[in-house]
Amino acid sequence: LIGIGTDNPSTLLDVVNTSSNWAMLIDQNNTGNLAMKIQGNYGLGISSEGQYPLDISTASSSDALRMLDNGNLGLGTITPEGVLHTANNSGVNIFQRSNDSASYGTNLYVRKSRGTVGSESNTQSGDLIGQMAFSPYYGDYDNYAASISSAIEGTVTTDTTPGRLMFSTAAAGANTVTERMRIDSAGKVGIGTSSPSYKLDLGDKFFWDSNYFRTNQTRGAAIMNEAPSSTNPVFSFYGDEDTGMSRADNNKLSLITAGVEAIRIDASQNVGIGTTSPVRKLDV
Repeated sequence: LIGIGTDNPSTLLDVVNTSSNWAMLIDQNNTGNLAMKIQGNYGLGISSEGQYPLDISTASSSDALRMLDNGNLGLGTITPEGVLHTANNSGVNIFQRSNDSASYGTNLYVRKSRGTVGSESNTQSGDLIGQMAFSPYYGDYDNYAASISSAIEGTVTTDTTPGRLMFSTAAAGANTVTERMRIDSAGKVGIGTSSPSYKLDLGDKFFWDSNYFRTNQTRGAAIMNEAPSSTNPVFSFYGDEDTGMSRADNNKLSLITAGVEAIRIDASQNVGIGTTSPVRKLDV
């Protein structure tokens, strides 16, 4: 065993430094070669009981990478607040480029389990899978301006993973976010409602289902999702869908009541009541 700075080496090479200088310096000035190369089945292992188990500096940054004793790793910051914390002044913080001869693109996986690492347990309906939060700085980063979240919506089994997406923003004068839009596990989109009942549900205002886009009020306006005809109004009323207005033919407009064309206006602006072929400005 060889000891440098110690008369009681505990390994093949034991270097101990009690001063403020580096314990070991390896200087490589030959361009293109590594200053140090480590080979073996287990590569490089670092064990430290100090405050900063790992601290890497570069010519332009005295603390390019720092790991704290709690395992938090910082890139560009010496005070990492999470498992991985990156920071810089360029405006581009994280960049990922994917090159593949196939059609695959860059992927970002966010995974959630109950339990602990190595002893995971199954998730349950309502569990938040992940969240992307946007926090502006004003003295601190404590408040959110917006967020995008994903949660489980239903029973999870081996091959069943129902989920939903929620989009939230903070209103003027507020410091917490409120959900504004949701896409549920059935693909229904809710704006202003967290429980959409239709393909597009605008809460107590409008919604879209498989047949029409309409208000939420009986006899309110409705736009039908059907081919227009002289007896099938496209612009009608909820609860009274066979009354309204439609395009009878090219440049021809029909007013319909109870599924029967009552008035037609043709391309010459002739108006027919009781006739579909008016020949005068008003033909009754």
